[in-house]
Amino acid sequence: MQMLIRLLLIVAAAAALAYPAGMLADSVWGQDVILLATVNDEATVEFEREISDLEVPEPQRAAAIVAIYGSNPKPELETDRILLFDDSGVIRPVEDESLALLAAGSAAGEGEYPYQSASLLYLTSWVSGGGCIAIVVLMGLLLLLRRRNASA
Repeated sequence: MQMLIRLLLIVAAAAALAYPAGMLADSVWGQDVILLATVNDEATVEFEREISDLEVPEPQRAAAIVAIYGSNPKPELETDRILLFDDSGVIRPVEDESLALLAAGSAAGEGEYPYQSASLLYLTSWVSGGGCIAIVVLMGLLLLLRRRNASA
């Protein structure tokens, strides 16, 4: 029985490390992007680039640049933290290379949905919490079994 509890303790300890592993994954593969509901084709991008007025103050300038490459469904230019294992789908506008645009939903193609960092961290926080609770319970059970075996 003690061997089974020790094995479960190892599993619980691994579960308790899920949140730090999620934070590590976020720091390695996480990237702030602006999600696009639709992505313009190359001809439309060239046309939009010609008619766009980019000589506006900074908040409107970023919105104008995003409008050249597609449409953003959010009222304000909010970035989302996404886990990107392959950087090839990210659009870096030549007008401002600090912006990162990514097609999302149906614009990205069939089965192409980005992994949000917040979802990963939410899931791993629950797994880590459960692992910590399991460690406490299993340590108590192991201590109880040792006392029972010592008194017997």
